[in-house]
Amino acid sequence: MSISKARFLTFPAAVALVGGAALLSAPTASAHDHWTPIANVGAAVKYDTDHLQAEHLDQPLVGFGPAISDPQGWATGHLTPFVLDTAALAATGHDAAGGDGSGHQH
Repeated sequence: MSISKARFLTFPAAVALVGGAALLSAPTASAHDHWTPIANVGAAVKYDTDHLQAEHLDQPLVGFGPAISDPQGWATGHLTPFVLDTAALAATGHDAAGGDGSGHQH
């Protein structure tokens, strides 16, 4: 397998691993009490829309200039932390860096 194919497989494998660990560590809940409060999901959606506005709509080249010039650095330095922050914020109410999701931690 070439190195370029290995790079494309690494990120989805890491996301699947983190997602699987989150599902396995989630406490069981009754039919009336879900373990993820709806407010956390709302906070994650707000975080995503604020990020989309700041990083992709207000920037030249729709914010993809760094992705074009350094795709691997952009994926590991920008995209991966954003995905992890969104998942952590939806599950726990805090982003992966321990913040409340109100600012961009990356």
